[in-house]
Amino acid sequence: MLPGVEVWWVRHGATAANAAGVWQGQQDTLLSPEGAEEIRRLAEVLREKGLHFDALYASDLRRALDSARILGEVLGLSVKPDPRLRELCLGELAGRAKEDAMGAFAEYFEEAKKNPWHAKPPGGESLAELRQRLLDFFEELSPKARYLVVAHAGPIRVAVWEALGLGEYGQPWRLVVPNASLSRTDLAHHRAGPVGA
Repeated sequence: MLPGVEVWWVRHGATAANAAGVWQGQQDTLLSPEGAEEIRRLAEVLREKGLHFDALYASDLRRALDSARILGEVLGLSVKPDPRLRELCLGELAGRAKEDAMGAFAEYFEEAKKNPWHAKPPGGESLAELRQRLLDFFEELSPKARYLVVAHAGPIRVAVWEALGLGEYGQPWRLVVPNASLSRTDLAHHRAGPVGA
């Protein structure tokens, strides 16, 4: 079996908003000092393992772009920013504490339980729209290559869902993607799993 497109996903390091339980969406927040440090530690692990990556892509939002720059410095890779890797646009939910948002937009959250891929937060985008952004990005990747991609929890969940061949089925929000975590997908063969699997 020929190898497919191998993507190693890194969720950006922590931000003050992450620590406070505030949804960021496409707000351009910065890494916290702790977030930068956890990305540095991950970069050193990847360097010590001797993994080779053909390219390093990142969301163009600062928390992801700065995380990618730290990785790139340690691994000797230049960063290719791509807006298609941005977090889900949360519209009016962005900048709100999760509990506050769930109370203020209860109707949206009820709809999202029933129709998770097509419900849109007020002023935001649907998971189906985020999925289409990622599919467009995947089309430009070369087969038989290994990529390091720094993004956000939403796109990583959708990418893993896609690699599992689930398309627009089910609830990808149930996948846990911590800050500075590493996930690997083989998009050509619809396989995904934690590193070491």
